[in-house]
Amino acid sequence: MPLLRSLITVLGACLYILVAGAIFVPYAMITRNDALMFQVGITGVRFAAWLAGVQAGLERLERIRPEATYVYMCNHVSNVDVLVIAYLPRAAGLAKYGLFKIPFLGQALRISGFIPVVRGTSRAAAAVDAGVAALRGGRSLLVF
Repeated sequence: MPLLRSLITVLGACLYILVAGAIFVPYAMITRNDALMFQVGITGVRFAAWLAGVQAGLERLERIRPEATYVYMCNHVSNVDVLVIAYLPRAAGLAKYGLFKIPFLGQALRISGFIPVVRGTSRAAAAVDAGVAALRGGRSLLVF
């Protein structure tokens, strides 16, 4: 049964990314406004969690001040850690380069201000510099 649930989750998430991405990524590119695309993406993350039977949430979000910038760090023990994106205030993020190659998802990550990290190379340091620049520009940063 867990294998079937995993298969349904992966297929459901891929279908969601393809359909929503085909609509909302071009919309964000045309309007130069990514708010709707970002919200649809958050809904997709929550949908995938629901399909997988995962319940997640964060406590004490009231302590986060909207005017402040933060560095959110996750230990990334599993792919379920990515669900934190659906519950935190919007932030720039560092993400592995391979995710940027996935159709629609890669474009959505770029449009949303995520920063590709090519691990194990000197370009990884450039990604950290870009993250620091985002912090200096007033955006919080999400790091896995």
